[in-house]
Amino acid sequence: MRLLKARQQVLDSNPDLKAEGDALKKQGQALKGGDATPEDKMDFLQSMQAHQQKMKAAMLKIDPTLGPIIDQAEADMKQKMQARAAQGGGGGN
Repeated sequence: MRLLKARQQVLDSNPDLKAEGDALKKQGQALKGGDATPEDKMDFLQSMQAHQQKMKAAMLKIDPTLGPIIDQAEADMKQKMQARAAQGGGGGN
């Protein structure tokens, strides 16, 4: 709950980050259409990672004690993506 609360505070107080996140969601949906190049997908992933780092930094400014929680969530997501890729899911396609 603390993580979600901090995330919402970041989005409420940083309209640029919110707009960037919304644009990335739309871009991600567009990439699911099947006609995206590998370069398009790589650009999207890099943009998404950069956005996530900005969000993490902003959330840690609000509540520095969230560091271990964020790190655990990132580790869980990485493990989930690796499992999906090992099953042939490709990590998001």
